[in-house]
Amino acid sequence: IRIQHLTYTYPKAQQPSLVDVTYTISKGAFIGLVGAPGSGKTTLFKLLLQLRKPPANSIFIGDTDITKISLAVLRHSMAYISSDALVMSTTMEENITMEEKTRNPLRLDESVKRSAITEDLQYRFTNKKKKSIQEGGKNLSGGQRQRVHIARGFYKEAPYLLLDDSISALDVGTASQVVDSLREGGQQTILFISQRLEALRKADCILVYKEGRLV
Repeated sequence: IRIQHLTYTYPKAQQPSLVDVTYTISKGAFIGLVGAPGSGKTTLFKLLLQLRKPPANSIFIGDTDITKISLAVLRHSMAYISSDALVMSTTMEENITMEEKTRNPLRLDESVKRSAITEDLQYRFTNKKKKSIQEGGKNLSGGQRQRVHIARGFYKEAPYLLLDDSISALDVGTASQVVDSLREGGQQTILFISQRLEALRKADCILVYKEGRLV
């Protein structure tokens, strides 16, 4: 991913959210992103996913301007795990695989293991009656919902893994297990926004944002 003099201002905003950001992220790198709320980190993710349209010639994947890549191809290549875990009213397995018709059992098991779904959540995964999760995950804790969401991101096995403060509700031990498993995804390129610096201890580099600038 090559970011080149990226400046972005939200519609009707008086100040840009990102200012002249330039950085190249190598394939397979683990990059941490830190900074105060509103410093531009999540805005960068929104532009990468084209939830917001980036300026032309500012973000490239390989040699291709991201604005020239179809949304289907772009979003298929990225797994996005936010802090606000969306959980559906269905079984654990279907939540993780997003109701994929042909599931990969080995990949599913590996995703469950890597996201630290053990003991308190495992019974929901192995229960023969396939006990469902309530709408919005009302019968799960915040940390449990995040782990289901993390497992979903791992299961996708996308080339790019974007984590946006996605372990904020996990206890220290569980968070450590998830962080330790991040690089088990082979050549995945990982971008991880976190307010918990211990989560980024294995990052190749930590980028610090302040008021929209990479400082």
